[in-house]
Amino acid sequence: MKKPIFTSAILIISMMIFPANANAFWLDIVKSLAGAVVGGAINDQAKTPVQKSAAPSQAATPAAPPTQDEIIAALDKLTTECQNLSKKGFPCAIAEGRGTTRGNALKVANTRSIAEMAKSMNAFVEGSGNDIFKQIQEDGVPIDKNDFDEKMTLTVKSEVAGSQSYLTYTYIEEKNGKTIYVVNELRILNAALFEKALDDAANGKPISQQILDEAKKGIANKVKSLLIKK
Repeated sequence: MKKPIFTSAILIISMMIFPANANAFWLDIVKSLAGAVVGGAINDQAKTPVQKSAAPSQAATPAAPPTQDEIIAALDKLTTECQNLSKKGFPCAIAEGRGTTRGNALKVANTRSIAEMAKSMNAFVEGSGNDIFKQIQEDGVPIDKNDFDEKMTLTVKSEVAGSQSYLTYTYIEEKNGKTIYVVNELRILNAALFEKALDDAANGKPISQQILDEAKKGIANKVKSLLIKK
């Protein structure tokens, strides 16, 4: 029987070396997957379908490439960290899509990740809107609250629509004799800031105020550009 195609937005990672440290291990896997997306390489490899299982033992051999179970466990950890960052005021969103074809699963994941980014951005504005308003005032840009609210709404819509797909990963499950494609998609606004936040998380640190301030400053600058153009 012909094996189903296993498609993932990753480079061949079998030659990569991952540290045995448990905290760094999941993050290195995530960065390897994200790096493949940035690099623009997509490999189609024939793989045996796997069932999603519990997180594997952390006693990994340092030189061994990550297994499929370890990759899925890293994505689960990434989901948790992204949700935590979003709650703390740093916009990011991750979603899963399932379908009988990769195209359908990808479409679902894309739609859901955009919807999740909209929620994350709304939470960001609710928690940081006053700080952004004050920042614009301190920068000497004429503004009133109604004008600010209007431009902030436009900025949020633009940021959600233009958010980056930082990582897209596909694997296959077999359920009741059916092949199910599972796509995980992570969306962000700023890759550099997001990676700094993930580094903090992997080291057990809370997200730094500097990262949050830079995120606010980025949105403030985009609101200002709209105010100046009017």
